[in-house]
Amino acid sequence: ITNNKRDHFKEVDDAVPGKVWNSISTRAIRFFQKIYGEEKNEYWRHYPGGYCSEFKIDSVKFKVYFDAHGWWLHTIITYPENYLLHDIRNIVKRAYIDCTIFQVDEINTVTHDKIYIVSIEDEVSVKKIKVQDEELFVLSDLQK
Repeated sequence: ITNNKRDHFKEVDDAVPGKVWNSISTRAIRFFQKIYGEEKNEYWRHYPGGYCSEFKIDSVKFKVYFDAHGWWLHTIITYPENYLLHDIRNIVKRAYIDCTIFQVDEINTVTHDKIYIVSIEDEVSVKKIKVQDEELFVLSDLQK
């Protein structure tokens, strides 16, 4: 990758400033550019065991995770209710009629599974609901 290609990447690593870019696997960068394109103004972060690229398009936030060798692990896409698939929304709304959906984390994995973590609230509580294979699981239920 030439220096002019590096210009649209932002380096982020609190522990070792300026070192992240040189240590990112070219496999991860090529995968990222193939799937998402080149001009995303993304941030690359190092975490134990790999890297994460973060970027935002409108009100949708993407976090793309790679292992230390540049192999894609999973992607977390965070968005408001209006981006949620109607089928998933209907599953949640049927179970929690009076709740408002305020955030969705869609997790895409190597095994092509999609997991939705849907954050909902009503007048007395805030819940995180996992939706997978059309089944609901309460992950957390906090009283206001």
